[in-house]
Amino acid sequence: MSDQQPNAARRALIVGGAFALVVYAVPFLRFVFHTLITLVHELGHALAAWAFGIPALPAFDFVYGGGVTMHQGRSTGLMILIYLAFAALA
Repeated sequence: MSDQQPNAARRALIVGGAFALVVYAVPFLRFVFHTLITLVHELGHALAAWAFGIPALPAFDFVYGGGVTMHQGRSTGLMILIYLAFAALA
């Protein structure tokens, strides 16, 4: 391990912490990043549902200030396609 790695890690922590403080201090940036976090979170729900053969679409829930993922019923054809894709990747 070289001496450059601890310095690079420390620099990354300082820059990341400063960036987080700036985002937290500026209301517009806080709104933008909160919206992005909500979208990424709901995409996680949708991807997990799709992996089990359940069609789902993420959406924003403006009434409660968050997000929601709309699920449909499980699709046998979609499950077969997903399992074939997993088998091809393996």
